[in-house]
Amino acid sequence: MVTPLGEVAGSLLVQLRLNEFLAHGWDLADATGQPTDLEPEPAAQALESWRARFGDLGRASGGPFGPPQPGPRGAAAADRLAAFLGRVPGGGVRCPPEQALRAPESVGTASPRP
Repeated sequence: MVTPLGEVAGSLLVQLRLNEFLAHGWDLADATGQPTDLEPEPAAQALESWRARFGDLGRASGGPFGPPQPGPRGAAAADRLAAFLGRVPGGGVRCPPEQALRAPESVGTASPRP
C-alpha cells in the first residue's frame, strides 16, 4: 500500500494501528481508573513490535514515548507494554488538576420534571 511514509505492506499498517490502539487504549483506561489488562495476546505482540521498532534507541522524557519504566513483577502484557513505552502503570491522570477536563457543575443536578 502507498502511504505518506512510502509503500508498505498492508499487514504492517494493521500492526501499526493495533499498536497505537493498544498503547492509547491503555492510556485511556489508566487515566479513567479502568482496568488496564487489555487482551494479553495482542498486547504481547505489540510489545514485541515496539521493542523491534525502538531497539536500544534512547528516548527522552517529555516525548511521545518516554524512557522504559520498570514494570511491576507479574504485570499483565498491556502493563508491560505501557511501561516499555514510558508509562507508569497505575499512574492515573498525569496532567495538573487545573488542566483536567471537568464536567460542568450542573451535570447530575437537574431538577426532576414536574
